[in-house]
Amino acid sequence: MNEIRLCARLEHPKIVKFIGIAWSTLHDLAVLSEFMPRGDVSSLLKKEGKKHESHRVLHWHTSPSSSITKTQIAADVADALVYLHSFQPTIIHRDLKSKNVLLSDTWEAKLSDFGISRVTSLDDTMTSNVGTVAWIAPEVLTGGRYTEKADIYSFGVLLSELDTTDAPYANLMNKSKDAAFSNARIALMVSEGTLKPDFTNRMPEGLLTLALECLAFDEADRPTAMALSYKIHTIAKSL
Repeated sequence: MNEIRLCARLEHPKIVKFIGIAWSTLHDLAVLSEFMPRGDVSSLLKKEGKKHESHRVLHWHTSPSSSITKTQIAADVADALVYLHSFQPTIIHRDLKSKNVLLSDTWEAKLSDFGISRVTSLDDTMTSNVGTVAWIAPEVLTGGRYTEKADIYSFGVLLSELDTTDAPYANLMNKSKDAAFSNARIALMVSEGTLKPDFTNRMPEGLLTLALECLAFDEADRPTAMALSYKIHTIAKSL
């Protein structure tokens, strides 16, 4: 019910539109949302990752062979964060990752899945099943207060996904056959500030700088959603 109430409040072109609810019993409620025929960004990146680099159609720069750029996806998500973080109290998504970014028939990226989103409070800390380890900010992993800056950190991880077309820390995860151990190791290293997601040398310098700002260990050093959106749109004009 909390997800339904939250979704019903949200109305923004970069957030998947809430249509209504359906149910067979009061214990079997389902949220009806806008249909997004292009699927999620994670699936798109996996398809791109399987191609030889010369055959890929998704790039940071505009390309005649593609109807969308990585930069535009990032800009769309940043705009959605500006909207969420403008609420008073602030709405924090808490599970920002490529799997939760969906694509319309015109390749417009929209944020979805508000199942664990919540309106923030002064004593808000991490609870079980919040977010996915690879996208969670250091302060949240150590039980600190959950603020909108945790979404900004997750956005930095999303930029790594877009850049590498792979899951964050994929190389580290592949070294261990024990997924639980790998997740625990990642959580520990991120919480200590000794591990950050990878980026390629193909990422535009301005976007790489912005990504690293989003991934700052100290949440106070991360940009606001408004500043983030402004910088991405400015960079996009030069690409």
